[in-house]
Amino acid sequence: MFKDLQKIFTATNLEMQGIHLVRWLSRGGAILRLVAVLPAVIVLLHLYDKPMYHIVTSYKFHFFLYFLADVHEELNSLNLLFQKREIDLTGVQSQVRRTIVFIRSRYVNCGPNFGTNSDRLSKFLERHASNRDVIVQGVDADGMERVHQFELHEEPLPNYTTARGDKASCTLTCRSYATELIYNVQLRLGDLERLNGSKLWMPRTWPRNTEARDEECAEHFDSVVELFHASDRVEILPA
Repeated sequence: MFKDLQKIFTATNLEMQGIHLVRWLSRGGAILRLVAVLPAVIVLLHLYDKPMYHIVTSYKFHFFLYFLADVHEELNSLNLLFQKREIDLTGVQSQVRRTIVFIRSRYVNCGPNFGTNSDRLSKFLERHASNRDVIVQGVDADGMERVHQFELHEEPLPNYTTARGDKASCTLTCRSYATELIYNVQLRLGDLERLNGSKLWMPRTWPRNTEARDEECAEHFDSVVELFHASDRVEILPA
């Protein structure tokens, strides 16, 4: 049944993915796969599981799903760098920094423009700024049009602390999630900033512009000095 609904409403035939605790990419993969087959999931739950259907037709569920899809897609790009056979730690730092800037600018230090220019969430917010109607449609094997329509509701959901699923409460929850995410990335990968100081001895990485080169080399030198100062002692190895 689910595969048939996928062919009608999403023109795909994809298996759902699970989340593994020790596989970083599995979380993002599962979320992105759910986004891809969501129309078929909604219709299936409408037919066979009304309590779950109530959840997946809520404004809160769609807000959270598209937010997580955008964030974890960016994190997956970062995670893939750490799974290469040969990792350039000095190059990874720039990607870590870019990821943090991306998350902070769009979801933390963004004022009232939460999620602006994000891939999925911004489109969702624009589409449902004043209209909460959703239409899921497709064509079956007989050429007949199939349509399922519902309205995104803000009613309380089970196991959630916030009573309603309005935009303000969803934004607050997701902003807290993004802030915690940045903190954990910096906590886990903090040493990369120091390792980046090794570029001081890699002329091929220096900027061509003299002023920019001096500024960057000074920054790398400070990173190296900080690394040694952070050690309790320096062990002198015999020649």
